[in-house]
Amino acid sequence: MVFRHHKFRKEDKNRTKFETWGLILAAAGSGSRMGGGLPKQFMPIEEFPLYLYSLHPFITFVKKTVIVVPNSQVREVEEDLGKTYADPVLADFLVVGGGESRQESVRIGLKNLPPSIEKVLIHDAARPLITAELIERVIQGTEEQG
Repeated sequence: MVFRHHKFRKEDKNRTKFETWGLILAAAGSGSRMGGGLPKQFMPIEEFPLYLYSLHPFITFVKKTVIVVPNSQVREVEEDLGKTYADPVLADFLVVGGGESRQESVRIGLKNLPPSIEKVLIHDAARPLITAELIERVIQGTEEQG
């Protein structure tokens, strides 16, 4: 999970993946409340689309990530991921088209996770301020409390 760009290079390879955890990154929204032609999760922040900032803190904690996007964006997001991550084997992504609602998109994401994934984090791609520390606390709390 190493971004080719220096801003995303950290101690990523030193973190342990949680082998039974998956992530659904919900990025299929239309962004209609924000206005403009491009949904906010795809708007560039500096040189990367917003969803990459939302995705990055999670990838060191999960075995598989399903990114649910509008059908028209599937190929572009796959290309972004291929260009952005230096090691696609370490960053196990699947990009799928979403549904008519967030609920339907999450259901599609869940159906695309492998059976080995027992626990799932779900995060909105338009919310980039999530931290690795918070993700770790959520996972640890879930592991301890069930």
